[in-house]
Order: sequence, then C-alpha cells, then structure tokens
Amino acid sequence: MTTRPAQISRPTIVSASTEDRTDETTELLRAARTADPAERQRYRQQVVLLHLDLADALARRYHGRGLDPADLDQVARLALVQAVDRADPERGDFVPFAVSTIRGCLKRYFRDHGWVVRPPRRIQELQHELTDTWNTLSQETGATPSLRQLAGRLGEPVEQVAEAAAAGACFAPVSLDAPATRQDAPSDLGSRIGALDSGYDRVEWLRTLREACASLPPDDLRIIELRFAEQRTQQQIADELGVSQMQISRSLRRILGVIRDQIDPDRRPEPLAA
Repeated sequence: MTTRPAQISRPTIVSASTEDRTDETTELLRAARTADPAERQRYRQQVVLLHLDLADALARRYHGRGLDPADLDQVARLALVQAVDRADPERGDFVPFAVSTIRGCLKRYFRDHGWVVRPPRRIQELQHELTDTWNTLSQETGATPSLRQLAGRLGEPVEQVAEAAAAGACFAPVSLDAPATRQDAPSDLGSRIGALDSGYDRVEWLRTLREACASLPPDDLRIIELRFAEQRTQQQIADELGVSQMQISRSLRRILGVIRDQIDPDRRPEPLAA
C-alpha cells in the first residue's frame, strides 16, 4: 500500500462520556437508516469522526513491527468506515463490533504484507495474540511476564509460545550483509553462519562400520587393520602373516562381503567374474 491516510478533520464537539458517545452513535446510525442518500452519508461520517480515535489507538498497537505506521493507520480507518457501513444499531453497541472489525483487518494486513519470513499460520495467529496478552499481563503485574505466564494465560504449550515470540523477528529479519557489531567479529553476519560439517556423516559411517566389524574373528580384524589402517599391500600382509598373497586377496574379498551383508542385508550379490 503506497497511499497515505486522508487528513480527516476531528469533530469539533466530543461527547462528555463513553455512555454519551454510545447513545449518540446509536441515534446517528438509526437516523441514517431512514435518511436520504446525502443525509445518510453525513450521519455515517459523523459516526466515523466520533470513533476515529478508536481506530488510531488500535493501529498504534501494531506500530513498530516492520510495517509503515501510516499504512496501518489507513487500514484501521478504512476498517472503521466498513464497520459503520455494516453496523446495525438494533443488534448491540457499535464499539465492540468496530473493534472486532478493525482488529480483523489489521491482522489480515499483517498476514498478507507483514511477514518477510512466513512461519506457519498457527504461529502467525499466536504471535498476534501473544502481543495483546503480553501488554495485558505487564500492566496487571507491573513486570515483564515470563513465557510460562504467557502460556498459562493463552492456554498454549510453552514451546509454541516461545516459537511465536521468536517469530516477531520474521517481520524484519536482519540482512546477512549487516555489519558486525563487534570489532573482533567477521565483517558481516553471513560470515558468522556455520556451514554443514561433512565430518558428521563420517562419524556416523564409522559407527556403522564398527558395529558391522564387531562379529569378525581376531584374524580377520588383523587383516582389516593391516590393509586399511596401516595401508599395507596384500603382499606385505602376506609376508607379515606367513601366507600367500592369493590367500590374503581371498580373505579380504570374504571379509568385505561379510561387512557389506551386515550393513545392507538386502543388497544384491555381486556378479561372479567371467
């Protein structure tokens, strides 16, 4: 959204109390139902002006989350106009209906435009609820609420509340090209992100290989050690053990076949040499 909220003039007379404003709103909405089009528009505009501060207050609760405050103010004001157009004075007070309408429009705007990194839908919804609950609890207790307190009030697991709290960074994530804040750190954030270490795959492979070799007799283990740990040739192993090179070759083929069967019992047997 690129336009800015229109400069709407405030009403020159403000009702003395919430009750007076509620009664005035109800009268204006009732009058609009039977008035001609021009008068109906004037009555509705008066209702909008009476509750413009409500729309702005609700929009301010979403400021500082990565979206332009002026755009949020406009979304809230347009939602107020929609609420006035749809309001039925015979079905209850206007303010609760307007608050629900404005909040719904603000949340949808954030859902569609606010997430640079988009978490799951449930985490998005919980993040909005978390902000309101955090404000309420901090006012009630006079202190920063803990994740456990927030989870208890929301009726959600602590893990999900923690994930929703962290999701606030999804509105404006830090660029990988952002400069480092410490002089002894790498020049940018991307340089500090670790890469996948291929050594982990090797550790897992060695563990599997060790388990496969556990059932081999000591003589076979000695041949494996000489060939693959000490990197000796078949002839050197044969000289060490006092056998022929052909015997070592056959032993290695048999031992490796046993190890393969231990690692992958379902593998196809190798074709016999012609």
